[in-house]
Amino acid sequence: MLALIDRARGQMIGTSLYHFDPTFPDEIEMGSMFPGRAYWGSGANREVMRLMVGYALTLAEKVVFRVSSANLRSMTAKEKIGAALTDREEEWEFHSTLGPHLVY
Repeated sequence: MLALIDRARGQMIGTSLYHFDPTFPDEIEMGSMFPGRAYWGSGANREVMRLMVGYALTLAEKVVFRVSSANLRSMTAKEKIGAALTDREEEWEFHSTLGPHLVY
């Protein structure tokens, strides 16, 4: 889990995380950034994702994102940073609810 800090303001921007799945040893999953409202539309998400992807690629060959098939906002955010939708779809539990997730 990562805490993302805005040093200029001295406050937390949000959180994110990395996840390693031994089923896919050449991949590292990057969790979404959960920015506070003050940072929506600020470009912080894009910058954090850019930095996190760069670091993740030093640890694994591929970076993947799992996104709920109902989460249009997250799908759009992934596409804005250049992530490509794969043909993989997985059942994944999020907030105690099992549902279809797309893999970028």
